[in-house]
Amino acid sequence: MNQFEFEGLGTTFVILVDEDSNLTSTKEKIISYARNYENRFSRFIDESEVGKINLAGGGTYTISNELA
Repeated sequence: MNQFEFEGLGTTFVILVDEDSNLTSTKEKIISYARNYENRFSRFIDESEVGKINLAGGGTYTISNELA
């Protein structure tokens, strides 16, 4: 069992990986997914989907399927 930690989305992730063969690849994929999610949906990042909606101040918006 392998463990790694990283910071994201305002929390500390502790990930346990039960397989040794592709640990580096698995770790990179998990961190990349979390960073991508944060960059797309964080209310604290003005360029994210949520950030743009918050800054617009009202109206009708087209949003991604993931945000819907």
